[in-house]
Amino acid sequence: MPAIGLTDHANMFGAYKFINTVLKHPINNDDKQNLKLKPILGCELNVCSNHLDKSFKDYGAQIPFLAKNKKGYHNLSKLSSIAYIDGFYYVPRVDKDLILQHKEGLIALSGSLYGSISNLILNVGEDQAEEEFKWWFEHFGDDFYVEINRHGLDEESHVNNVLIKFKKEDALF
Repeated sequence: MPAIGLTDHANMFGAYKFINTVLKHPINNDDKQNLKLKPILGCELNVCSNHLDKSFKDYGAQIPFLAKNKKGYHNLSKLSSIAYIDGFYYVPRVDKDLILQHKEGLIALSGSLYGSISNLILNVGEDQAEEEFKWWFEHFGDDFYVEINRHGLDEESHVNNVLIKFKKEDALF
């Protein structure tokens, strides 16, 4: 495989050791310019409605982000730090406004069953889920990817089918 990724949940504590391990892997032959195995860093952030509001428990949706480049790594580090420093209320949290401020160099994924789109599909309605999908697609475009999970759960099968339908329609947005 040409790359391997790490997406810690809400933090990037494993980044340093992960990068060093991949760079020192024998397949890379100490050639830092032409890596045969590339490290991809990410972080799954808790995205809530307002990261500063501590009047109620809003754990937010779990949305994974990947760094495309050095700027993306710096922005992801900022988001993770802000989540702990300013947004911590039971869990470290960010909101969409923060994401928009620090989205350069980032790839966003739709998330698992704990993602915002999946939650809306399962618990609210497909129309609301489609609006959420459109928000992510509008702001990330080609850097927004649908995450498909297959663990044999009926809920995942339903969510996967709806997400694939949304993705096929995204050219119409």
